[in-house]
Amino acid sequence: MTLVRFWSLTAVSAFILLWQKSRGMMPLTPLSMKNKYLWVSVVLMVCISLSTYMSLQGTRPLSYTIPMTAAGVIISSIVNRRYWKSLIVTWTLVIGGICLLIAGTVTWSNESILYTLFAVLSYSGFSLVSDRYKREENVVARLGQFFFVLSALCAILTLPLVFVSTLDTYPAHVIVQMILFSLALVALPYYVFYYFLTSAATEFVLRYSFLVIFTTMLAQIVLFGTTRAFEPVTLGAAALVMAGAALPQFIMWNRQNMRLFLKQL
Repeated sequence: MTLVRFWSLTAVSAFILLWQKSRGMMPLTPLSMKNKYLWVSVVLMVCISLSTYMSLQGTRPLSYTIPMTAAGVIISSIVNRRYWKSLIVTWTLVIGGICLLIAGTVTWSNESILYTLFAVLSYSGFSLVSDRYKREENVVARLGQFFFVLSALCAILTLPLVFVSTLDTYPAHVIVQMILFSLALVALPYYVFYYFLTSAATEFVLRYSFLVIFTTMLAQIVLFGTTRAFEPVTLGAAALVMAGAALPQFIMWNRQNMRLFLKQL
């Protein structure tokens, strides 16, 4: 999946880049390949992919989604350092949810737990480091180039996996399904994230990323059925993480309404 993921992303991003060039939309100034934050981003992105797919071999998607969502909440709270009292409660709920998930989930192997935690650390690092690169290189007008360079370097870095992969044993229709999965659930979200979001909107998305837990729940119901989809501990952990993520938004909304009410008075 890692090979299919990055080579599919590279092909799509190359096509979009050529389309931009044909329409005269591509800036003339190329991105800097010497910036250390680009190369760190590449390594972390490969780590995210490998650890994600290794983790999902030993757990259900919801058990993986909850810690990844918690990481987004924590990153957002670091970026938006306001309302420290509520942040303490938020961190307590989020970390408590992860601890509950790790301690009480039966269908989660120890290896999968370690891979999930590694994916969380890689994702957190990638979010911060890639944002640093985009700011230093002023990537706003060259997001197409950034996406292509990032995908291509990741694809090259994963070339050694060809010698241990078993892609040649899969029938053609399975390979096509893997490519479509990568394009629909990896490429499209990344393009939306990079093309349509400013830095402020990125922070907005991270704050509301806990809503993806509901999407994962729905997907598990469709794939595994209602009786097999969830464990009570997993639902409890999801509730804690979502409560921790929603708390700052509720406080912010409440304060804004209070200011508006006082202003009207």
